[in-house]
Amino acid sequence: MSKSQFTDGFPETNTEAEAAVAPVLGVPTRYGRTFESLQYSDFRYFLSGACLSNVGTWMQNVAQGWLVTQLTGSSFWVGMVGFAGGLPVLFLALPAGLLADRVDRRRLLIVGQTLVMLLAFLLAYRIQVGPLDRGNRDVMVWILWVAFLTGTVMALTFPAWQAMIPDLVPRSALLNAVSLNSAQFHAARLVGPAIAGVLMAWWGIPSAFWANAASFLAVLWALFVIRPRRDMAPSPAGPGIETTWQRLTGGLTYARENLTVGILLVSVCITTFFGMSYVVLLPLLVAGPLHGGSATFAYLMAANGFGALAGALGVAYLSKTAHRPTLIRMGMLVFSATTIAIALSRSLLLTGCLMPVAGAAFLTMQSAVTTGLQITAPPDIRGRVMALLVLSFLGVMPLGSLAFGTLGHVIGVPRAIAAGGAVCLAWGVVLWVRPGLLAAA
Repeated sequence: MSKSQFTDGFPETNTEAEAAVAPVLGVPTRYGRTFESLQYSDFRYFLSGACLSNVGTWMQNVAQGWLVTQLTGSSFWVGMVGFAGGLPVLFLALPAGLLADRVDRRRLLIVGQTLVMLLAFLLAYRIQVGPLDRGNRDVMVWILWVAFLTGTVMALTFPAWQAMIPDLVPRSALLNAVSLNSAQFHAARLVGPAIAGVLMAWWGIPSAFWANAASFLAVLWALFVIRPRRDMAPSPAGPGIETTWQRLTGGLTYARENLTVGILLVSVCITTFFGMSYVVLLPLLVAGPLHGGSATFAYLMAANGFGALAGALGVAYLSKTAHRPTLIRMGMLVFSATTIAIALSRSLLLTGCLMPVAGAAFLTMQSAVTTGLQITAPPDIRGRVMALLVLSFLGVMPLGSLAFGTLGHVIGVPRAIAAGGAVCLAWGVVLWVRPGLLAAA
């Protein structure tokens, strides 16, 4: 390979011939428009490791749900495992954001992923030695504790994951990188369950847990190899300048003082709390108005996942020409209208066509919002702003699930989903008629 080029300190892997043509086309020729950010080797390793690890995570999610059902026969305990894993986000998101701004993010992620890998190996061993008979409380206690501890570690490292992407690619490729990161997650969401089904059929339930534990080796390898160009050292905020509380809530203060950041976070909260009700209530919609079964539910969820993947890749392709505020407004409006249509639909075929549209619209908006936050936030506070994004999505989602589960019981599932979509639609109209709210995104 001939001499490297540098853009904002990030070496490109194009050859001289490619480099000569790329500026004319406006895109790198080696990977094309859709996969532009893969020309940066650090991001390429990061994305590959994360994808393999996420495949393992989805494999364990499927196997764990099936195992808990076998052990208890109760949907309550299936939900309790998810609750145990998600609860730490509510309490640790803000401290995790401060941690991401105060320490070396790469080292933080290495420590976190090592701990989660050890927990995964311990759980795989406990399940391997069994027995996996119904009513085995000992295994359930292990599953609950490991879910809680894993959720705690992940809650402490989520903001660092998000904040480190701008350390791996230049600003011009950030929207593409964020979109590809979303795409790898949804690709893993599609592939992981399929592989888990094959493993459980051939070698039993424990095999999926062992595979998940081994998958962490991929992301650890990637973290050891990469060298982020803007990896944050501890910030120089000295004693007497900021109190501990001021440092902890620095992201909230910044979001309150910066209109664009505040609007972006509010958009995520509204979409998560009101809009994602269609996913939470989908099983009841399938069993009720659509008169379907478990296979129908699986098909609709897969269609939604394919749409999300397509949306992420579409944004990656358009990253050089797309206007982020427009992506946010259009994504919100299309997502809201589609959610309302899903609520009103009584046709399985129509619902099957609407689900991928909803997934694509949501991912379009989410990718643009994430990029807007990462570009707007200064490097020394980016981790805390990303913590607010994590809290707005993972922290708000359980609250929305509880609220719309109750609302669906009172007024009916279709009406509850339509009501949530209507709130999102109203917010989308506000963003459309007041373009200045997103002017700096």
